[in-house]
Amino acid sequence: MNTFLKICLYVMAFWFGLTVIAALIIPMTVNQTIISNTTNVQHITTPSQEPSHDVATVKIGDNGYLHIDGTTPILASYTKDAMNKAWSAYNIHDNYGLQNLIDTNQIVTLPDGTKVLLIGTSFSGLYHVRILSGQYAGNAAWIASNTFKE
Repeated sequence: MNTFLKICLYVMAFWFGLTVIAALIIPMTVNQTIISNTTNVQHITTPSQEPSHDVATVKIGDNGYLHIDGTTPILASYTKDAMNKAWSAYNIHDNYGLQNLIDTNQIVTLPDGTKVLLIGTSFSGLYHVRILSGQYAGNAAWIASNTFKE
């Protein structure tokens, strides 16, 4: 095998390893208190990446709603990268970093019960949804898959 192919295989193995490690260190559930840009204190839960429903029964095109516990707002982001940054901020208790994501509109909080349409999925435990109700209706966002209920 030539040197170029060996290097390519090593690089691919390295990135796969990083992906696996990242999946293992993302927090399952963390409660944080943050101050929103309206200066109201909100308690936000970072949901587990594990779906709370049978993934085989959920398919693109399904309508659903967002739910954690009935009162906790759900984090949503316009990009997968922003959602990963939000999880990282929660994991290390970086309230300033999380607030920065909110202030720059990279992540938003959606009320429990927000209606959504599933428009995509990812291997990292995120669902891509079209928001159907509320202030952000019409926008597409990434959410943790376990916050989607049918």
